[in-house]
Amino acid sequence: ACQKEWTVLVYMAADATELQRPAIQLLRDLERHERLSADADVDLIAQLDVLSRPGIRRLHVRGVGPGAANQEPGAADDPASLQSPIAWYEPDEAAPPHDSLRSFLTWGIEHYPARRYMVMLWGHGLGWRPQQPAGSRPSHDPAQPRGGIALDESQQTVLDIPGLHKVLRSVSLDQLSGRPFDVLAADASLMQTVEVTTELADTARYVI
Repeated sequence: ACQKEWTVLVYMAADATELQRPAIQLLRDLERHERLSADADVDLIAQLDVLSRPGIRRLHVRGVGPGAANQEPGAADDPASLQSPIAWYEPDEAAPPHDSLRSFLTWGIEHYPARRYMVMLWGHGLGWRPQQPAGSRPSHDPAQPRGGIALDESQQTVLDIPGLHKVLRSVSLDQLSGRPFDVLAADASLMQTVEVTTELADTARYVI
């Protein structure tokens, strides 16, 4: 019910064979981060989609202190090893990726208001991908990758770049009175090309 200085919204598309372990490890590292434990001016919210455990988790990531995270064998890639509270859960991922991202950002801004917002897109990136025809579902074929970000092996979907721009702008207009996000970050390959950053240039004050 209070406004923080920053809300960081991390969209973690880890529904891929080799991404679940690093996604869980990153969140566990954040839970052990001393500044996150002490900093009351930041809310860090992560939407986590993994391959082996179905469902979408929105975690309010909080510091639990060094060494406090579960270190039992097998916990390295198990979402149950995370100690941050689950603020929202859906047992199955049924929404197309653009709708899922829009829902997450809208929900995050409404529930965790702040003066500044950072959006981070985490997952596999393949650079520029044109928008799909109206009414079609962006599909990802691992044998023939054609660009985009946030690849999802279970649904075989991907975010195209014009569609990503549309989502960010619509949330900006609906939730921030048209003000761009303060920071847009992509922890993914090939997302800093001229084609991608030009498309997304008006969605954030800084693109990193």
